[in-house]
Amino acid sequence: MNHFLLSAYRGAMETKKEILSKAQVKLTITVESQEFNEYVAEALKAFSREIKVDGFRSGNVPKELVEQKVGQGSVLNEAADLAVRETYLTVLEKERLEPLGAPAIKVLKLAKDNEFVYEVELSVLPEFELPDYRRISAKIAKDKGKEKTEVTPEEMKKAIDWLLESRSKLIAVKRPAKKGDKVEVDFDVFQNGAPIDNGKSLSHPLVLGGGGFVPGFEEKIEGLKEGEEKEFSLTFPKDYHAKDLAGKKADFKVKLKSVQEKEKPELTDAFAAGLGPDFKTVDDLKKNIEEGLKQEKENKKKEGFRLAVISEIAKKAKIDTPEVLIEGELEKMMEDFKNQIAQMGLEFDKYLASVKKTAEDLKKEWRGKASERVNVGLVLRQIAKQESLEPTETEITEEANKFLRAYKTPGRAKNDIDSVRLREYTKDVLSNEKVFQFLESLKG
Repeated sequence: MNHFLLSAYRGAMETKKEILSKAQVKLTITVESQEFNEYVAEALKAFSREIKVDGFRSGNVPKELVEQKVGQGSVLNEAADLAVRETYLTVLEKERLEPLGAPAIKVLKLAKDNEFVYEVELSVLPEFELPDYRRISAKIAKDKGKEKTEVTPEEMKKAIDWLLESRSKLIAVKRPAKKGDKVEVDFDVFQNGAPIDNGKSLSHPLVLGGGGFVPGFEEKIEGLKEGEEKEFSLTFPKDYHAKDLAGKKADFKVKLKSVQEKEKPELTDAFAAGLGPDFKTVDDLKKNIEEGLKQEKENKKKEGFRLAVISEIAKKAKIDTPEVLIEGELEKMMEDFKNQIAQMGLEFDKYLASVKKTAEDLKKEWRGKASERVNVGLVLRQIAKQESLEPTETEITEEANKFLRAYKTPGRAKNDIDSVRLREYTKDVLSNEKVFQFLESLKG
């Protein structure tokens, strides 16, 4: 795709725009000689304030002496920099272009008493046609509307069992340990008679049957009483995270320190009342649980609709996704993943070594998902613009202030938060919510 548009500005500059793709543009900008000479004069004044010449005050050095002192090339380069900074922004505004990332700038013509010509290649928000999102939304809303949100007896039982389990008490017992008990053990691990690195632990907590240790270890503990010791051998799984142990046999020496069993409360009015002033009876508690489960289902249904409809619209939009946006999304995904790895107590480099992958390998695997995320964002932005759903300045300010009020002191918020980025983020969140609410309102 190669077509050109010629535009004139201020009578002293003209721009040729070449559309390289739906998401990339080349601008050739010509600043006429008379206009460029003004930038040269500005550059000379700037150098005049910086250099020292005997007999002249700062800023009053004649331009001929300035040019001799710093060189004509330096003056022209400074003038070119001044011209680019001003004219580039003017062109963006006049052409209504929204650049993505830093532009690539190349000087084509730079000479004294002559026109100045430079070229800019930049990625821009791609132009694309939206599919019939009203029809798509109405169809998916109809399909999703058939999904039921009633709470089943099985779901109620599971929720109540979880609640009772969470309020269980641990009671020390003197009997042999059995599945479901919480125990503490001291253990040492050996290979070929020698202790392994990090193979010793004291008062190590375990829930028997929970599968939280080497397969077979918990079963070996069952039947032991407090103070009893046992020795046995186990083979580590082939996919064990410590590669030097994976698939290998080891000897364990274990001492059981304590045994505790769970005492689960009964579902009574007294139990319900103990959970808070809103509950006087078991029926009150069950009603609250049912309402909570139903609301959770409604929320999942709502999120399911939102994901389905925006994904379908983005898929049918046929967007020429800008590479700079995909790379930016990949960087965000990588940063989020690193944080997840850190929260698990692992070092990122060691994790990569354990899975035999590089950061670039992960990015290649995520590339499709990153492109989908970018396209969804572009679709949300386009619908907001087309339906005039952008948030007002007042709405943005109010929402941003809600976030800032979470900080105990204004000084901390000022140091921790980039106000410009917070405002842009808030604007995007509010705009997206307005779009989703609009799509949800379309019933066909």
